[in-house]
Amino acid sequence: MCAMDVCPSRGCLLLLVFLLQCYNPVNCKNVGPKTFVYSYTANLTEDSRPDRIIQSVKAQVSVTPYLLNPVQTQIGLIGVGKKLLHVEVIFEDDNSERKHTKIEAVAEFKSDGLLQKLHIPTKSHSKITDINIFKGIVSLFVINENFEAGREIDSSGACQVVYAAVDNVATEYNHIVIDKQKSSCKQLQKPLDVWRYSLLPTAGASEAKQMYVRYKINAQNKYLVHVMAYEGLTVSTFSGLDGTEVRFGSWQELDLVEVIYDDRKAVNTEEHMLMDPNEVAVKITGSPNTFIHLTPGFPLKQTTDACSLNYQLFDTTLDNVSERIQPPTLQQAIEGVRNNLQAEQMGTMQPLHAVVQLTHLLRCLPNHSGAVDLLIDATSLSPPAIDARLLYRQHESWRDQLVEVLIGCGTPTCISVVLKRLEALTEAAVVSQPVKHTGHAEVELARKMLFNKLWPALSYMREPASETYRRMIACCRPVAIVINQVICLTTLSNLWPYVINKEDSTMRKSLIDLVEKFLIIDLHPNASSDDLTLQGFEKDTAKNSRLIVGLTIAKNLKATELIHLVTKIALGSVEVFPTVEATAIRTLVVLADEEEHFKLHGSNVEFQLQMNNLKPNVIGKLLKAPVRPENDILIGLALFNTLLELDSSPETISFVLKELAKQKRWPLVRVCRLLISDLCANEVLSISTCNCLGENASGDSVNFFLCDLGAAGGWSGLSIKKESTDGQAIFIPGELFNLNDSLIVKYELQLLTGVEGELKSSNLLVDLLNIDGEGRLFEFNITANGLDAFAPSLNVVSLTSGSSFDTVGWINIGLKNLDTILPPWTVFSGGLSDLLQSFWSTVSTPTSLLQVLRPILDERQYRTFAAGWTLIIDTFGLMSLELSGAVDASVWTRSGRSLIRTRLGVVNEVNMYVVDETEKSGSALIQGFGGEVEFDFITRTKVFDLPEGICMSMSRSNDMRILRWEAVHPMPSFQFSRSKKTSFNYRDLMNSEDYHILHSANIPGVSYDLGLNNTLRCNRMSGRNLW
Repeated sequence: MCAMDVCPSRGCLLLLVFLLQCYNPVNCKNVGPKTFVYSYTANLTEDSRPDRIIQSVKAQVSVTPYLLNPVQTQIGLIGVGKKLLHVEVIFEDDNSERKHTKIEAVAEFKSDGLLQKLHIPTKSHSKITDINIFKGIVSLFVINENFEAGREIDSSGACQVVYAAVDNVATEYNHIVIDKQKSSCKQLQKPLDVWRYSLLPTAGASEAKQMYVRYKINAQNKYLVHVMAYEGLTVSTFSGLDGTEVRFGSWQELDLVEVIYDDRKAVNTEEHMLMDPNEVAVKITGSPNTFIHLTPGFPLKQTTDACSLNYQLFDTTLDNVSERIQPPTLQQAIEGVRNNLQAEQMGTMQPLHAVVQLTHLLRCLPNHSGAVDLLIDATSLSPPAIDARLLYRQHESWRDQLVEVLIGCGTPTCISVVLKRLEALTEAAVVSQPVKHTGHAEVELARKMLFNKLWPALSYMREPASETYRRMIACCRPVAIVINQVICLTTLSNLWPYVINKEDSTMRKSLIDLVEKFLIIDLHPNASSDDLTLQGFEKDTAKNSRLIVGLTIAKNLKATELIHLVTKIALGSVEVFPTVEATAIRTLVVLADEEEHFKLHGSNVEFQLQMNNLKPNVIGKLLKAPVRPENDILIGLALFNTLLELDSSPETISFVLKELAKQKRWPLVRVCRLLISDLCANEVLSISTCNCLGENASGDSVNFFLCDLGAAGGWSGLSIKKESTDGQAIFIPGELFNLNDSLIVKYELQLLTGVEGELKSSNLLVDLLNIDGEGRLFEFNITANGLDAFAPSLNVVSLTSGSSFDTVGWINIGLKNLDTILPPWTVFSGGLSDLLQSFWSTVSTPTSLLQVLRPILDERQYRTFAAGWTLIIDTFGLMSLELSGAVDASVWTRSGRSLIRTRLGVVNEVNMYVVDETEKSGSALIQGFGGEVEFDFITRTKVFDLPEGICMSMSRSNDMRILRWEAVHPMPSFQFSRSKKTSFNYRDLMNSEDYHILHSANIPGVSYDLGLNNTLRCNRMSGRNLW
């Protein structure tokens, strides 16, 4: 059969000729065969030093287009529809390991000019870093054919883009210029080696990006002549704090050098008539391909310098650890920080900066048993270093702070040393013996080191593994002395929320069993000798101290399993101190809010019964006439506060206030109104609720509804916002520190006094506010009972009898710093003779009560650039806190002063560097800031002038110092390596060769307002407000 029989017309012949030339069903068409050769440069800089290039790349880029549209005859790269681009990159920069390296791939584009997928040869074994740079180059060819706004995927991620013509008329050079702006980019991959630990309301290293691309296109032949891309990244080293931004700039430039023709590039279409684009890509590259997208991957650092908390990502089967890590280097580094860890250095900046450097070093130790042994030898903190002879040398020494450094290090290697020390000291302290004084000096020292230092420090451990937690419970369970068991239980309760893999119910049950006996009210006549509730031996003050401990730990644990015991104390008819009852009421609402937690650890049926009755019971008890009117404000305020958290609807609140007014309980009504005013001022209650209750939180009259408060809202004196003239309830807010409204530290003092003016409770709250929110920094609580016994009108004989609540004074202190509570501490219990006796033993020189050294901000984040670079941002913030106290009293004048001094030091350093697998990653930039401050809280008392004979003052007598710095030169992280001499030297913050001081300020001291009545009392009492 002839061709004319099949195709008689001339048009059909022409079509047949075309099909013979392009036989591929996908209409593959090689253009020319034409190759576009470009020169490519890219660099990364930081704005404060634009002359210093952090990273740079030079390469030759060859692009050969293969059109997939038979109708298209255009020979350029833009506006040609569906196509394949064979991209080859040959690196030409100074990186010796990357120079002359070649990477190739076939980019498949859709008809709209956007990338569909990238075919990369499986034979390619390029590093992730090089592949990312290659993706950054290919991304420059992603441009919408019609310049339409929309969503595009390239090396910046999935972004929203808009286009704009800079000059939409052909220029004298026959070029058009198009700008593209990218925003709201979302990464399609997530890094593995990240962590975030923050005790502050901050987003850490927050960012802001600017991304622009400018294309120059030949208007006639659609050649892509020139591309310039800019990406700006602003990293805030501390979110919301002005002046802590670091700005990076990344530039990419692609310039057309020549267009060449190379027959070897052509694909013979007659041989690929049945090939799809995937097969064409295989033919072009000569290798099987795998498909990837353009979003950059996240390279991991080398195992030898990983220095990461994500130890599981790196190879831990390292041999000859002792050859890689020279013991003298480790010992030298630890001894070098010895002076900085002395107790007198707590709360100061420069020693903290040295500890930051030591922590980075310790994290570079591999997760290996050999490294644990070397660290034990270097620190002498664990067996066999712990023996009777070394106990004397280690007691109250700098090694107490060294333990906290290891806990802050957080790696399995560091924690292993700490756990070995815990188990060794537990054995040496013979904790199962209930005798406080054993007669053996070594045992006494071991107990002090264990319970005064080690157990409290363990509260700062983060995310302990379940096995670690079990080992700690095993060390706490046999402790026989009550106060020591309180210490270890408090630590375990602090750690419980952070335990990893705590599905094992037996671990939770063993912990609850230890706490339960602290909440038992009824005494057991057949109790064993070490039972906490031994009948006939437990005084009322001791029982209430025990209950305070149980409530504090149950609240911290959110122990819904114990809700029945807490309810009995809070809402039952048991006889406990009013302050303990109020504490139980406030604990109850926390447990009632843990429904999901209760389902995991308790009977859901029992929980629902408790919940269904809780709100009516709270309201019922609140509206019931008090048995002891002098406790009405204390108990009533706790119940009202609980009701607000259970049900903050204005209808319920107004009903309760109206009923209280009917009962003419005006002091309680007024205090409740003060509380509402305070919550509305702090935006805890909604605007509609505040408006309804008459607080006028908003002038918006739309849907404004005024609640019926009855007589409770009719007396304007009930809702005034200043302190009470009768001294029964005081809410005093203020600011400790305000940096341009970007970082605020505020305080609030809440005081509650009895009818005689005696102290019942005092709460000092210190919060941090910034753009990311609000967080509690510090909480100091005092609960008291029976202090009216010291009023001068009472008979002195009755003061010392101790026969009833009314004649025995009792003071308990609670302290919380950040997320960690300290064991409640009963600082006084007894009558006037006990008070006078304590005057004789007072120390007027400030004595350390608490020392804390812990991380407050610790995270690793990744940021990527469209050019392919990956920036790691390591942030490490450290806090040093010392709380000291002193009493200066006179038995003769029955007066005295007490001091609580807080010294605080903070250092936060951010290390930003680009990960490069071809060489050791060097630091691009190190910036940090820090501060140190000292606060004094002084109380002056004249016993026989009470209740007027007491006044308080809070001041910052010394200057507050603030510092910001930057490393002068890039500083690589320390490596333990065979190939290099391993030595470690600390860098001095004040050394101008190492650091450049960006900002330094000394803020003068100041006194803080603690209320009008307090000021008047202080003026009448006269005396010094400085220590």
